[in-house]
Amino acid sequence: MTEATNHYGPTAAREHGKTGRELRPASMTIDMHSHVMVAAAAELLTPVLDLSSIPLAHFATAETKALNRKQDADRRPDMLDIHVRRAVMDEAGIDMQVIMPPPGQTNYAIPLDVGVKVARVINDGMAAFVAQDPKRFTALGTVPMQDGDAAAKELEFAVKQLGLKGVQILTNVHGRELSDPAFAPFWAAAEALGAVVLIHPNGFTEATRMTRFYFNNVVGNPLDTTLALHYLIFDGVLERHPGLKLIAVHGGGYLAAYSGRIDHAWGAR
Repeated sequence: MTEATNHYGPTAAREHGKTGRELRPASMTIDMHSHVMVAAAAELLTPVLDLSSIPLAHFATAETKALNRKQDADRRPDMLDIHVRRAVMDEAGIDMQVIMPPPGQTNYAIPLDVGVKVARVINDGMAAFVAQDPKRFTALGTVPMQDGDAAAKELEFAVKQLGLKGVQILTNVHGRELSDPAFAPFWAAAEALGAVVLIHPNGFTEATRMTRFYFNNVVGNPLDTTLALHYLIFDGVLERHPGLKLIAVHGGGYLAAYSGRIDHAWGAR
């Protein structure tokens, strides 16, 4: 990367002709992975946020960080303004979006009391955004995974009181695996509520070789997702909670391509 120039488009490496609406099938098209930023949550997060606790931000060269800032600024109207978002959806041929907070607004390194407040502000924000146009939007919220009981409590509130379909969580809890026994109350609550749990990475935790070209996103994100899913399987979380409704974004990382290898390893290890 020689300059912080924004070259991306709808898909940067391809030429485009017809619009999304012309290319989409006649049936409803749902975008199930879309982020909405909650400005009020950012105000709570900023004073306590340590960027070194975010692998995607920490393992990045100066050039990568500069281009990230440019692209984030370009996307900001779409992240906040429902009118801009609907226009983009119309152009792309998207009938409905499942919205969720950006992973950058989910941080498990902050104090628990702040995390509880941030989660509630975000969940209220998700519900308020959907209320503007419930025919085109539905939402997943967030929970303070720093504490399994607090996460279970906020999940129940988000689903029962706000009408959210479930929550988005990160692929690890500040370096701790999602299968850690401390998070058992959350998984039990998710199964009991029938809530969707979407697992989203925010960089690989040991990405010293991924600092250039945004490789901690390109390679690191699916790698961290793959590792999280392996732990959920090998530590028995999915066996104990067969009714869980999980979504692992970005195609489930590399797990789908490694089904034979993981099956053998589960038996051998």
